[in-house]
Amino acid sequence: TRNLYMRIRDNWNRPICSVPGAKMDLMERVSHDYNWTFEHTGRVVKDVINLGSYNYLGFAENTGVCADAAA
Repeated sequence: TRNLYMRIRDNWNRPICSVPGAKMDLMERVSHDYNWTFEHTGRVVKDVINLGSYNYLGFAENTGVCADAAA
């Protein structure tokens, strides 16, 4: 199972570079050894849909209803 996970771990292990709201920005990275190591390309993939956490409800946003209510 270890080798299987290493091949597909990029599906669950993605670095983000924005607040984890409904949409977020991802840091692009590449692997040349079947995901054993990663290298950041410096490119940012913008406005991808967040399906990986409950923060799509807006609790982590820095603008909007939740942020205004907390201020």
